[in-house]
Amino acid sequence: MKVSDLIKRAGRSIKQSKARTLLTSLAIAVGAFTITLSLAAGEGGRNYA
Repeated sequence: MKVSDLIKRAGRSIKQSKARTLLTSLAIAVGAFTITLSLAAGEGGRNYA
């Protein structure tokens, strides 16, 4: 399978299932925010002590 075929297929899938795409994107954003917040809190605690 060519890369261009994969990109077209992915685009069609994203267009067809908008709710799933939105929820997945939201979950990734929340996860990234949580990791960032945890790392910042740990670093802040280390610097405070």
